[in-house]
Amino acid sequence: MSSSFYNFTKEFPNHTVKQNRSYQVGVVLYDRYGRASNVILSDPDAATTGFYNSTIYAPYNNFGSDSINYWGDFLEFTLKNPIPESGKQGYPGLYSTTNPLGYYSYRIVIKQQEQEYYNVYTPGALAGELIWDTVVSNAEDLKVYDATTTPPSGVVANIEDYLPTFHSKNRITLLNLFGDNINKIPRELQEVNGNDTTFDSRVLLYNRVNPLYSSTNGSYNTQSTVSKRGEKVVSIEPFRELGSWTTTKGNLFPYQSIDTQHDKPQPFYPYFLSETGNTNDYSYNFHDIFFNASANPFIARIETDFKIGATPAYTNTVINKAGDTNQYKLKIERAWQDLGIFETEPTKSVLDIYYESSTSGLISEINTNVSTIAPFSLRDSAGNDSVTGSLQYIQSENDASGSPATLWFEAFDSSGNDCNDNNNTMSIVSVVDGSTPTNNRTTEFSIEQNPSNQQEFRIKTNGLFMYGENAITLESYTFTISVTANGFTNNLTLNNCRLVNDPPVLSQIYLNTGNQLSSVPDPLYSSAINITNIQDFEVLRFTAKNGSADTSRDTEQLVCKVADNVGDPYLSDWFYVDNIRANGTTLPDNQFVVKVDANTANTHFASNPNSTYSINLQIKVYDSNETSVPAGLNLISRTVEFTDQ
Repeated sequence: MSSSFYNFTKEFPNHTVKQNRSYQVGVVLYDRYGRASNVILSDPDAATTGFYNSTIYAPYNNFGSDSINYWGDFLEFTLKNPIPESGKQGYPGLYSTTNPLGYYSYRIVIKQQEQEYYNVYTPGALAGELIWDTVVSNAEDLKVYDATTTPPSGVVANIEDYLPTFHSKNRITLLNLFGDNINKIPRELQEVNGNDTTFDSRVLLYNRVNPLYSSTNGSYNTQSTVSKRGEKVVSIEPFRELGSWTTTKGNLFPYQSIDTQHDKPQPFYPYFLSETGNTNDYSYNFHDIFFNASANPFIARIETDFKIGATPAYTNTVINKAGDTNQYKLKIERAWQDLGIFETEPTKSVLDIYYESSTSGLISEINTNVSTIAPFSLRDSAGNDSVTGSLQYIQSENDASGSPATLWFEAFDSSGNDCNDNNNTMSIVSVVDGSTPTNNRTTEFSIEQNPSNQQEFRIKTNGLFMYGENAITLESYTFTISVTANGFTNNLTLNNCRLVNDPPVLSQIYLNTGNQLSSVPDPLYSSAINITNIQDFEVLRFTAKNGSADTSRDTEQLVCKVADNVGDPYLSDWFYVDNIRANGTTLPDNQFVVKVDANTANTHFASNPNSTYSINLQIKVYDSNETSVPAGLNLISRTVEFTDQ
């Protein structure tokens, strides 16, 4: 799918591919008598690069503010190989003087099952779940105090404490439904009774224009970054069901039984105060947080992935009669100052029908235009082909920056022949990893040409890498390579490119004697270890690093375990390992000390005095937090002898 208009805009001034739709593109072949083949789709097993899928999803696309130069989207169809003269049994072949019943012409057909949808135009949108939880326990709670007066302890005096509040502003939005919107977003009336006032809904909305507010821009609307998941309508209810405050507009004393004659009234309906000019005489200005609220419209509550709409604001400042009161009015009415636009989820047809497009012609003509010398696949020096499998990927975490990640490879055409173009070029279009969602890793790689053979290229690294616990996704790369050869350019894909893990490396090795060694000796000790003061004995101390060449990360995600040949083969009764020396000094996380379990040793020799006992000690050092066995394992196996003599 593309939005580039090329010369198509001369023939089709407005492209008509709809957004948030799935399209399936196929070819139908016809003989000279109008008899048609079945719809022929792309074979994903035969074509795995470039345009290889017959089905494509057209996502929402914001074209910015330049609507004049946005011509819409169109589907681009690529035929990689000529339509064959012959094929499987039953294939009639192509028309010729000796085969008059063969296929003569073709037509491109489209299947698109998402059908009608509605545009829902709303007077703004209110961001936040509306909650009105005022609790009035006595007359003192209803008093409003001036800024110069301190209220009694425990008494709240903020205007927000009495008016509706708004929570979960990034997850809940309220919409005012009136006019035809009531039918576009219908209530679910299948399982209701006459007393119900709150209704469910099965409508899914997609926000296209978001009415927002910011302190910099004020109220405005903008195109949304639309979520493919959409926004679900979870309930619909009349405005007056939002709380008893909705019926108190203009009422200064919502609780009539409480004496408020000596204090300023505290209404429950959104308002602000302004002076009238007389001492202690105020004007109460009531305003609606929803458009035309007095008509009791339906309010739809939707769940969102991001903030949709604006949130009303209140002020407890008394406005001077000569001041600008309009700005305080707009604070309350902030949620319905700009247009909001939503799309409903389209109805999906159950008819499996392909519609004919205007793209058609003679098979002989299209076969002439399909070149077999265009780049179709990449093949490396070991004979691995990107279409039939994966190229050999040799990048290791121990490689320096600038090291090759692949063998030399070159472009081949659809006939399996070398493109043989010394002027060919290759460039990396994109590199993504296997995460969900994917991460863009393009800047971490580059491509170089073989100075000895201009037809060969290879990928090399631009940085250092580490094989961590999530490397199976984070370090599994998909490359899209733009290949130009023989005057044709195709985007070819390299899949299953995985970073190679190197085992941990041990250094700074010490026995209990205290001398640093370059490697772990075998045998570990030349004589039996006496168990006297065995709790202070360090069997082995060493520093471990994972296999990464990145010195800033080569001490991360290291795990050390010990086992012996007594009892459980995966655990040890005689030994344990940690990062604490026998003298109590705590070491960094990548430095380990193997020690003897004194209780086990003393118990054994209490039952077997004046003896010697041999044990096979296994020390296992893992990287990537033990998730990459066996590549991330360094195993040391030594026999250790103990005695009480």
